[in-house]
Amino acid sequence: MSVLIPKDEWKHPPASNPRDRLPTNFEGRPPTSAESQKPGVLKVVVSFAVAGVADALNAADFSVPLIYIPVDIVTVLILLALWGMRREIILALVTEMIPALNLFPTWVAVVAYLYFRSAPKGSAIGPSA
Repeated sequence: MSVLIPKDEWKHPPASNPRDRLPTNFEGRPPTSAESQKPGVLKVVVSFAVAGVADALNAADFSVPLIYIPVDIVTVLILLALWGMRREIILALVTEMIPALNLFPTWVAVVAYLYFRSAPKGSAIGPSA
């Protein structure tokens, strides 16, 4: 019969931080060094430009009906290509598909969240470019 827990750990299990066991990205694995670095200036500028254009076209939905569906799909594809698989982008797509909520600038808010969330620990404002 094999013992699952080593005998020396029966009384005093190893101390571990519960946050260390939680996955930190969408795939359920710890981030690689490339994912944990601050984003580049070009990545942030393109992300904000795409998000701004998408939100502007979503606000102009009254002149061209149902334009928000292809605009949001293209926006999701571009943001996923730039930021990788992030659950925040998918959640923003869900809120953008609700007709009344697409007037709120969701894409700009998501890009701002991704930018400030990627700030290194200890910085007050965000990543320095």
